[in-house]
Amino acid sequence: MFHGLQGQADYFIDGQILKLRAGTVLFAWAGTAHFLLSDSPGFDMWVGLISHRFADGRAGIPAVDRKDAAEARQGGPEAHRELQMVSEASLVTEDLSVRAVGLQWWVARCWAHWQAALSETGARVHPAVDRAARLLREHPDLPIREVAKEAGLSPGRLGQVFQNQMGESLVSFRTEAKLQAADVLVQRDGADLLSAALDSGFGSYSQFYRAFRDKRGQGPREWYKTT
Repeated sequence: MFHGLQGQADYFIDGQILKLRAGTVLFAWAGTAHFLLSDSPGFDMWVGLISHRFADGRAGIPAVDRKDAAEARQGGPEAHRELQMVSEASLVTEDLSVRAVGLQWWVARCWAHWQAALSETGARVHPAVDRAARLLREHPDLPIREVAKEAGLSPGRLGQVFQNQMGESLVSFRTEAKLQAADVLVQRDGADLLSAALDSGFGSYSQFYRAFRDKRGQGPREWYKTT
């Protein structure tokens, strides 16, 4: 479950590209592949992970068939302010039992506003593009030719369709996936930069460094000091 706070972003989920902005509420069902494609400066959102045990009536969320696609809906200003207020108030308390009640209420209100809002389904992508994007997020070191084979198109055709629908080339998307894999290795696992570069699929540290500067405007050492 997502609630957009400020800014805007393109979000890839369930084979479609959704536009998220302040006030957007998105429910994604368990097992749905999803990731951020691009975002504006200052983009922020609340993300809630809900156990299936929570949807037992306490929040008014019924069991949902997995065949239902993820769907973003845009709430009005009043709904947006209410969700912000409830989520912020829930997290300032040190009392965990009070916090739990507050977050349950936030989930219930998100669901209520989502039901009342208008649907904003995104642009659905070609199945081969969906398959390629998921593969590269999971295995960013895969060669493009192998990705194309798994996706069921020739490398040239896949590259063309991918560029048209995702707004960037397969190579650029794969590079960003490698950099995000490196982020996890450095920031979560504490890996050094050389190990992170090689383990995320770059052939050398210099290749990693050039890609990092091209994508993010500064070197990895400077970047990780400020994130």
